[in-house]
Amino acid sequence: MHTRVGSADSHLIGYRADVDGLRAIAVISVIAFHLSRSWLPGGYLGVDIFFVLSGYLITLILWREALKGQFSILRFYERRIRRIMPALLLLLFFATIAAVALLLPADLIGYGKSMLATIGFVANIYFWRDTDYFSRAAEAKPLLHVWSLGVEEQFYIIFPLLIAVFARFWPRATFPAITLLTLVSLAANCLALKVGGASPAFFLLPTRAWELGAGAMIALLPASLAPRGTTAGLLGSIGAVAILIGIISPLQTYGPIPVALPVVIAEGELFRFRSIFNEALAAQP
Repeated sequence: MHTRVGSADSHLIGYRADVDGLRAIAVISVIAFHLSRSWLPGGYLGVDIFFVLSGYLITLILWREALKGQFSILRFYERRIRRIMPALLLLLFFATIAAVALLLPADLIGYGKSMLATIGFVANIYFWRDTDYFSRAAEAKPLLHVWSLGVEEQFYIIFPLLIAVFARFWPRATFPAITLLTLVSLAANCLALKVGGASPAFFLLPTRAWELGAGAMIALLPASLAPRGTTAGLLGSIGAVAILIGIISPLQTYGPIPVALPVVIAEGELFRFRSIFNEALAAQP
């Protein structure tokens, strides 16, 4: 969970304090889940929330740059590297010190492999082959939480090119195309759960892209399709309540149905249709 709109990008999309508030809830939920799963049984859904946030924010940035003819793939990648690498290297520095001090030799070898995978932005693939995210054994893997960075950065290699091409040649087809790709990824997630179990569905980009795609759909949703007034406020409120229920519910089984998909839809309602809950999320502590 690593996407943040910094000063370099915030002028492109306009700062939204409620988005930062939802980001904070997502981070706290995941931390609480790992500290004690009984505290927030659905806290792992913070990752799903964050993927939607990432897709939403990055699509707004890319789409507006592309429509203005200001998009540069090299500049985009440069921004990503400058934003991610300093914090990532600092994290790896302290994590390595802790790993050397605390891990057994066999676990330390595994840590070294996961560190290399993290630097190469393929940690999600490494942990897919090595770990069950929901097992107790996963608690001995210090870098497990950076798997989501691999998904995001792999997405960011492909998605900007897609946006640039559609914005230039088929702008009206962009929303339908992203909708189709999102549905294909959702179907792949459901299929992976049946065929390969939770790990491939949980860790891999093809089965996670539907959440990033959902965020992109929210960003590009035509105004003609968006309710307004009281209806919009009601949908936003329903979305906020649904997210809360998803996070605290003790009835948890990983998969888009019945847990993650309602939360993603609810997040879309909260983003697109402002309500009193958006004001609460934007409130200063």
